[in-house]
Amino acid sequence: MQEQLQTVNVARAAEILGVHPWTLYRWAREGRIPAVRLGRSVRFRVAALREWLEQQEREAMKKGPAAG
Repeated sequence: MQEQLQTVNVARAAEILGVHPWTLYRWAREGRIPAVRLGRSVRFRVAALREWLEQQEREAMKKGPAAG
């Protein structure tokens, strides 16, 4: 239950996902990734990030191997 509620800031979420923090800000603003706004800060639930990443992987597998 604790992990379900654990949140991280943009810098930590970006580190987890391996993207630039500004990319995360943009994705959150566009509604492409689940985010929670708490006052002036944007937070990401660790469990939601994990679910989102798994969904991205499933969708990528449906499309086949990545073009190189």
